Amino acid sequence: RNKRMDETNTEAQPLYNSSQSSYSSTSNPISTSTPTKLHRSASLSSTSSSSSSDPSTRDSSKFNSCPLESNPPTPPIDNTSTSSSSTSPLPKPRTPLPLSLYLVVLGVCMNAITAHMLYSFIGYMVYDLGVTDNKSSVGLYSGYLASAYFATQTLSSFFWGAFSDRFGRKPVVVISLFSDCVTLMALGFSWDYKWAIGCRAVGGLFNAIVPIAKAVVGDVTDETNKTKAFSLFGLSWSIGGLIG
Repeated sequence: RNKRMDETNTEAQPLYNSSQSSYSSTSNPISTSTPTKLHRSASLSSTSSSSSSDPSTRDSSKFNSCPLESNPPTPPIDNTSTSSSSTSPLPKPRTPLPLSLYLVVLGVCMNAITAHMLYSFIGYMVYDLGVTDNKSSVGLYSGYLASAYFATQTLSSFFWGAFSDRFGRKPVVVISLFSDCVTLMALGFSWDYKWAIGCRAVGGLFNAIVPIAKAVVGDVTDETNKTKAFSLFGLSWSIGGLIG
């Protein structure tokens, strides 16, 4: 069988070489006259004939006769991603706080003074007003008087929030500070417990500076100074409560 296959390959090889030479002469006539091309075809024919005679080296000769492919070009490295990740954006400059915010913070401090100054004398005031002769009940009536301010302030905060959205923040701040002044003076001249309760209730009903101040902070600040503004708001309330 091997001998018959060798004879078949030997007979087919001249036909293959003649067809290759005819194809090269018709496609590129200039290449047929080049000695280098002729030498290369002669070497290929001799290699194929030797490989056909030796079956053990047939596969290796076919592999060696194949032209080697050139390595594909390496793609260029994109350094834009690494450069953008290594360089962080510069921080934004801090925006200075406006003067109107400091005025609102001062109003919050005054509101804290008004709300807390009653605690130092409320027991004596309730006892002097003659609400009860039992000293053990003075604490109960004092709690009613102190909580009237914050109870009405809680109920009216929703109304003042909608009012400020429609007519602005400034009118609400002015009304709150004016009601604090009037109701505090009226409380100081009160001669009856019911009158004192009414003064505290009206003062809280018209006072909405705390929720409005938070809305003002959100309106006049940005992401660079918002934290500082809210810290001033908490600081002013603490200072006002300490003074009161």
